[in-house]
Amino acid sequence: MLSAARLVQYAIETNRGPSSNTDGTVNYAEYGAMHRQALADAEVLESALKHQQEELEKNFEVLTNQKEQELSHIASEKALALRRKLELLEAERTQLQEKQVALDQQRQASEEATVADLRERAAALASLRTEVAALAGAFSRRSEEQRASHLAHQLQSVAAQLNPHVPCRSSDLRLAADSLVGLAQASGGADDGLLTLAAGGLAGGAA
Repeated sequence: MLSAARLVQYAIETNRGPSSNTDGTVNYAEYGAMHRQALADAEVLESALKHQQEELEKNFEVLTNQKEQELSHIASEKALALRRKLELLEAERTQLQEKQVALDQQRQASEEATVADLRERAAALASLRTEVAALAGAFSRRSEEQRASHLAHQLQSVAAQLNPHVPCRSSDLRLAADSLVGLAQASGGADDGLLTLAAGGLAGGAA
């Protein structure tokens, strides 16, 4: 920074001091005026420099504030972007959880439906087994009835051949005996021994 002493020194070095008298002596009257002018100029210059420095500091403060605001704004934008990204991630995580819950519910419903279907099939098979057993019993009884009816019819035929009012020839007795033997072989029941015995009696009578 320039000072009054520095200005005076500058004036001396550049031969800008007071003029000389006619006799060669220095005119000190002009020196006082020049010194005061130099001091005034120095004050003006110092004030101008101070004002300029204040303006620079003010501008620096403004720029610093602007920079801080910009940085704060950038930080806010980054924070907002990060917050939005976190919200998106949270939404995706929620969707994945909901899908997992839906899959679990669907799997459970499928398992329950499978178990119910197996139970229904087992019940249907049990019912069908009962119906088949009943049909088998009915068929067996019907077969026995048909076999008994057929046997009764055959016995009636043999009895007709043994009419006590009609004399029987030996051939008729032998035919009746053969019929009884055939019935005994076909019956396969508890009466086959009796039929065989009767057939033997008839065969003996025909001899």
